[in-house]
Amino acid sequence: MDRTHPKQYLEADDPLSDDAIIALINHKEEDNYVDYKESFDYKSEKEWLEITKDMIAFSNSNGGYIIFGVRDNSFDIVGLPEEIITILINTNLIMQKINRFVEPEVSMLRSRRFNHDGLSIVCILIPKSIGKTHFVSKNGSFKYPSGDDKTILHQGTFYLRKSAGNQISNSKVFEGIIEERMILYKSKLLESIARVVEAPIESEVIIVSPESISEDQTRFMITDAPEAILVKGMSFTVIPSTTEEEIAGYVALSGKSKNILPAKADTWRWYAERHNISLNNRLLLELASFCLLLDVPAFYWIKGCDAQDIKKMITNTILKSNDCIGIENAVKMAAFLGKSFYHNVIGRESVSNCISSSMLHYPTEGPFDLYDIEPIISRKVAGETEAVFKVKIEKELNDGIKNTISSKKVEPSRMERWQASAVDAYLYARTDKYIQSTNSDE
Repeated sequence: MDRTHPKQYLEADDPLSDDAIIALINHKEEDNYVDYKESFDYKSEKEWLEITKDMIAFSNSNGGYIIFGVRDNSFDIVGLPEEIITILINTNLIMQKINRFVEPEVSMLRSRRFNHDGLSIVCILIPKSIGKTHFVSKNGSFKYPSGDDKTILHQGTFYLRKSAGNQISNSKVFEGIIEERMILYKSKLLESIARVVEAPIESEVIIVSPESISEDQTRFMITDAPEAILVKGMSFTVIPSTTEEEIAGYVALSGKSKNILPAKADTWRWYAERHNISLNNRLLLELASFCLLLDVPAFYWIKGCDAQDIKKMITNTILKSNDCIGIENAVKMAAFLGKSFYHNVIGRESVSNCISSSMLHYPTEGPFDLYDIEPIISRKVAGETEAVFKVKIEKELNDGIKNTISSKKVEPSRMERWQASAVDAYLYARTDKYIQSTNSDE
């Protein structure tokens, strides 16, 4: 393979390095891995629907790049205005927009601005999704100026990247994807089987360590050999090597006792790293529960979760809470799940004794009223689009949390925590999705 082929850079340690982007600029061919776009009208629903299709296709295939600011016919670099760059480098906003129509959600997008000969382009990396296939979850349509509707995304379909386009795939192709996934699963299963080391021939042995060991390392074995040491009641501890492992460890421990919670400082650190953390929905819901109990913003973690699962999480959080802070935070989130569920939650004696009298009735102005986001919205200047405004306040939120962490504080002040939770709700609360799943409760 050509050393400058895009596939090489997709598999590199840094798939958005200078070398990778220069190679993509010089590639000058739309294929399985690269798509060029001259510009992007972020105010156009049609364009959001089109890149949703692109990202589903790349995710379901081998991953790929979309380069904005390059003509897709002549491959001339034309650059982008600052307003469009601001949108395209905000991968959280992009994922929010495209995941309105995608299940399971596309995640782990990365984006980078790059200057070339005085012109700025943006390169978005869409990684290959391992172990999941993205389908269109609902129809995606836009209106022509005439008023006629045009449906671009059709519920139940899925796309693969083929040559320079996106191809709707059929059941036969999907069966091939499942077969490939089973092969991957079997491969990983074999990798996880412990390596057998020397032991008495009459013994049955299970090796705890999955890694190769050298002569000077201790070998841990579970064995029925006569000289074996009884280990019942003992535990082996492995230091987590990633944030995901750290979170999963706390979730496992909390399953043994509701009193086991992460340190507050750790929970704020995880929130600061949120865009780089990839967890399944079960762990996301448990993490959201930790955050409600510890007075840390929580809506980001649940934005892709099912409404019924969120309801169970809220109910369990209330049962686990040892103080009114956790209960109050859970009640605020419950308001986004519908009036019926909210009234059910506040009807519990343990809840009604913890919340203010103003929370004993569903907020007349809607669930955002519980967070008093009016001061946030009032900071939007005339002419500023919603998307640009959200980018601005998200940056302020991130900067504030990073300052707290760098100052080695356990957590922000109470006022700062309240403001962070309000911004989190404003940015990430998915009222459309929650209410859609709870209409029967209304």
